[in-house]
Amino acid sequence: MGNADAQWDKHSEFLFPCIIIRENSKGTKEVKEEGMSEIYLKLTIANIQDPQRKREISFLVDTGASRAWISQEIADAVGIEKTGTVPLELADGSINELPYGLCLFIYDGEMVAGNVVIGPPQCEPLVGTHVLQDFRVIVDLEKHEITRGRAMRAK
Repeated sequence: MGNADAQWDKHSEFLFPCIIIRENSKGTKEVKEEGMSEIYLKLTIANIQDPQRKREISFLVDTGASRAWISQEIADAVGIEKTGTVPLELADGSINELPYGLCLFIYDGEMVAGNVVIGPPQCEPLVGTHVLQDFRVIVDLEKHEITRGRAMRAK
């Protein structure tokens, strides 16, 4: 088991909370746990070389993360290959070098090319600010809603 795997096992509470999920009328999932609320966003992730290899996934919206994350199993199923590594600071403050791959993200009929961190087996898919900004997603934590902005700022 590599350093990254050991780190994930040690701090798995960041990835596998016990939660109750309910889907609202907008297709956004709302999650409640002891007064805490989490928001999930359905995105399709596709192989950048073969877009027919794709999978719709509910990603946990993490406005404190910059990158999107998927498990090794999802990367294998879609055919996303590791193209490099990136040093990332984890929720516990540690820094680990983790692999990433290139992919397509599809949301509400729009497609964006990007990169995705390939996490350890069975890690929860997360979507961070890079992808949220690319799709002009506005996260309202008070109302537990996701909406889209009209346009991206060009300045």
